[in-house]
Amino acid sequence: MWRPRFQEKTTQAREQFYIDLLRPKYNLLQVAGSRFGTKHSDETRKKMSLSQIGHKGSINHPKAKKIMVTDLETNSSVCYNSLNLAASALNYGA
Repeated sequence: MWRPRFQEKTTQAREQFYIDLLRPKYNLLQVAGSRFGTKHSDETRKKMSLSQIGHKGSINHPKAKKIMVTDLETNSSVCYNSLNLAASALNYGA
């Protein structure tokens, strides 16, 4: 559902106001609109990973392209099953 950007900012500011005012005991997040300081459990991370199988960008996507990376200094090559796997192996990207 589309809503103007100013309304989202106003809603978030109001949420923060009540978090600060009431200091709810069971609220894990202290900043409205932010997950900073929280982590997903290993079980949740596994479920999220499994839910992405077959989606565009997934290493298991049927159209994922194989990537051949060649080290120009040693002239050795490694083949990766996806761009994501290559980037991960080379510590490149996020």
